[in-house]
Amino acid sequence: MSRLTRSVSVFVIFAIAGCTQSQTDGFGFVARQNTGFETQVAHYDVVALTDQTAHLDVLMQDVVRKSTRKGIAMGAAVGCGLTVLSASNAQNCVAGALVGGATGGIIGNAAGKRDVARRVELVSANALTKSIRKTNDQMETITIDLPRSLAAQDIELADLAREKAKGNISADAYDERLNQVRADRQKLVEALTMTAAQAKAATKNLEHATAQGQTGLDWHMSATNQLARDVASARSQITLF
Repeated sequence: MSRLTRSVSVFVIFAIAGCTQSQTDGFGFVARQNTGFETQVAHYDVVALTDQTAHLDVLMQDVVRKSTRKGIAMGAAVGCGLTVLSASNAQNCVAGALVGGATGGIIGNAAGKRDVARRVELVSANALTKSIRKTNDQMETITIDLPRSLAAQDIELADLAREKAKGNISADAYDERLNQVRADRQKLVEALTMTAAQAKAATKNLEHATAQGQTGLDWHMSATNQLARDVASARSQITLF
């Protein structure tokens, strides 16, 4: 979703919320104008952010694929899934699959040694540069939008807690929304954890290519390293309650 589309959508939500002094929300009570607006914005932001992190994951898969041969790493990352919450476990999963894939692709192949020698030519620095830059752009968007989305959720939950304290909503209704926020945030954590692991795997691939004799990959290794740090930093901002 483009920034223009997102801005127009938020404006429409604001306009709708501003047309009425009160509205019935999904929790079964008539909410204040600000509460309704905050709830809608929080929901909208997290949906948009989930899409952004999913797109980031796709872009990072492309980086990993272009940093190795025959797409072995991309398949390894996808095979690990998005259920590993530990960054180290996710990285181990990707790295382990890479080793297995590389071994299967080389050992037992009569031309294996020649394949290893040709690897020096198989990492396209230009293609990889384009992929890394696209990934950096997406990461920059997430870096800007993530704190705003989390803050909107925090405001929403604080507002709902006040309504619960006043008796305007039930504890069950509040818990239902809290659990939804937890689930939304867990999806973000899982996606960012895997993306960070993929960035580290890409760096390892480039280090391997350099060790085999390819030159001109210093910027690429630095960029994938920085991406791993940026993604890990974004993931650390997310509180699961």
